[in-house]
Amino acid sequence: MPFDPAFPPANAPLASATFRNQFNGLQSNIQAKASEDDCVNRLMMCAVNPTAVEGMGMVVSDPPTQAEVQALSNKLDEVLAVLKRS
Repeated sequence: MPFDPAFPPANAPLASATFRNQFNGLQSNIQAKASEDDCVNRLMMCAVNPTAVEGMGMVVSDPPTQAEVQALSNKLDEVLAVLKRS
């Protein structure tokens, strides 16, 4: 039985077989959509291009300066933005 978005009608009696058919129909729709979008889904799961983020190549002093810590924070923000596809 295909999924019927209008089911159940108002004040309809509950019957497990009809709900089971609805869930099976909905599951079929989800699986069909997932297979259509499989390529798109795989692309959405990966980062844009994390290799685009350049290395810092810095040496941190002991103790680190505020500027060094800020540079690390900025680089972390850059990496997160790339990984989140911002």
